[in-house]
Amino acid sequence: MSIDFGNDGFDYTQDLCSAIERYTGAAAGRRAAAFRYRGMELRYAIERRLYIQAINSPSLFHVYLERQGRPATSAAMGLLTPLEADIAAFFPGAHAMVAAEARQSLLYKMAQRAYGWLRSRRHATAAVGPTTTAPIGNILIHVGNAKFATYLHPVTQRLGQDHYAYLTCNDAQLARTLTQNGHRVFAWSEEVSSLHGVFSSPALADFVQLMHEADHVLAALRAARPAAVLVVEGNAPKDVITAEACRLLGIPCYCVQQGWSPYVHNGFRNMRYTEMFVWGKRFAELLTPFNPDQRFLTTGSHALQQGARQHVDLAQARVFSFFLQAPCALLGVKAFDAFVGLIVAVAKAHPAINFTVREHPGYRLPEDTRQQLNALHNVCFSIPGKELLPDLIRRSELVVSVFSTVLLEAMALHVPSLICSIGSMPRYAPDVASVGAAIEVSTISAARQVIDEVATNSVRLSEIRKNLTQIAQDFFKDGDAAQEIADRLLSHIKT
Repeated sequence: MSIDFGNDGFDYTQDLCSAIERYTGAAAGRRAAAFRYRGMELRYAIERRLYIQAINSPSLFHVYLERQGRPATSAAMGLLTPLEADIAAFFPGAHAMVAAEARQSLLYKMAQRAYGWLRSRRHATAAVGPTTTAPIGNILIHVGNAKFATYLHPVTQRLGQDHYAYLTCNDAQLARTLTQNGHRVFAWSEEVSSLHGVFSSPALADFVQLMHEADHVLAALRAARPAAVLVVEGNAPKDVITAEACRLLGIPCYCVQQGWSPYVHNGFRNMRYTEMFVWGKRFAELLTPFNPDQRFLTTGSHALQQGARQHVDLAQARVFSFFLQAPCALLGVKAFDAFVGLIVAVAKAHPAINFTVREHPGYRLPEDTRQQLNALHNVCFSIPGKELLPDLIRRSELVVSVFSTVLLEAMALHVPSLICSIGSMPRYAPDVASVGAAIEVSTISAARQVIDEVATNSVRLSEIRKNLTQIAQDFFKDGDAAQEIADRLLSHIKT
């Protein structure tokens, strides 16, 4: 990330999400079928794509600060792309609402779509990666990252190897990785005509690639004819495209919760899957206001129900676990560095305690920072490929993070957590600290004080553990989540 959002990141995130919704809403208001493509509604896939593209844009952040009358850093200077300019017109304080479709003539927009079609023809590929026969009548799982296959492993074990396959569209490396890991793969890669995009709505002219993705997903599902489809998390543009293609073809499409965002951004709004499997009823309650058309099924967390179940003697080897996150709009660079500095300080102050660091899967620490931590004898890194998350949480006396999902997952395993709300969010959401399920602080010095206190006397954690058993029930349903999810999917297979 090239900029530090500082304390403005949360306000920027909120206003950006609203601006994106107003941008698509204005286009839909002018033309009801503005984002309709081959019978699929792509509006919410576009909102997700815009959020991904805009959330870390230095130029757009600079314009946002100007509109708010706040000083911008030189690192945020730069020219807006045409799409960013359209979104900026819907920020608070904007004086002129520029209609996206008026930016260029309709003829130009048709030429733009035609050019996109020509590019798709030029780059059309032959077979990519290993391809199995279409899993007709079975479960198809559409993922864009191999880590989701690891996450789903308990579920796919229950499905049985003959009853599922992973769908990869024109992603040769992902297809190879999944195959090497023992999964069946339906690597759809046949040439698909995208001529429909040339004659689509002018509002779709800036989203030619999304139309191509929709063409491929639709063709793959027609060829595979699965009994049901599963996606993970539901916040990616391809997830919405998959759900829309399934709806068009009459195929049930399910979504499974993978994590939790403390702010419900565009990626987790307007979901319309057949059902979304969530860990507990509280998550359904938190998501419902943003997803009025979504049906939720509470299953529990299949990921937390795996791993070793033996009793861990916390007094024998005291472990405080720190879960890092990537610098982002909700956690500025300076705040991130301060959190790493906290680990170094408490590790030096308490040499008898083991401090375990877990990196964010999407952000590897700079090498100098890794060396600084490795130089401390009582600091070690937990490697996801070698240690399951539930096992790390279970052997921890205290879990520490800024807004990682692990703060809630620790609750499920009855492990106290320290929430360091040092980023741009005023408080962590959901507010579990006010009901006695966690400790929350807003400064590094306050976090240091809590850790020092717990290191010398863990009575405060004992009080939290008493509350966790009851409070966790609202967030995490007991039972065999993997089996419940598998049974739901398998119920669509005709015997």
